[in-house]
Amino acid sequence: MSDSYRNKEGIYYTPYEIVTDFLKIQPTENDKFCDPCCGSGNFIIRAIELGFKPQNVYGFDTDPIAVELTKQRIYQLTGYKTNNIFNKDFLKEYQNYKFEYIYTNPPWGKKLPLKEKEKLAKQFNTNKDTISFFFCAILEITKQKFGLILP
Repeated sequence: MSDSYRNKEGIYYTPYEIVTDFLKIQPTENDKFCDPCCGSGNFIIRAIELGFKPQNVYGFDTDPIAVELTKQRIYQLTGYKTNNIFNKDFLKEYQNYKFEYIYTNPPWGKKLPLKEKEKLAKQFNTNKDTISFFFCAILEITKQKFGLILP
């Protein structure tokens, strides 16, 4: 991806070394994990390594290539073909889900149309920063713990 596209979309991939330092949790058997901005799946892969069942791991991303890459990485690691990695905007889908754990690196400063930012700011009763939108949505649907990498 070009730097200008990544900047426009607020895409900053999290190095795996940072993910392993950041994500240190111990799931129980049926806990569900989500990365609402999964990109290439580093948080998802780490969650599986920590003991989350692949069928209990969910991810969302608006980049279809990143979604396919994440699905492929899960399959390579576990042999499981997942249907829980979605090429969808988490902010439009989050109310349909509940997760015990949500960890992510949300899109910092993603450029959204002003009307969409205003609508989301009103919905979440917050400022017009994309990180605020993700933070508020995650608070609504997390049952146990969450973590966000912030700028």
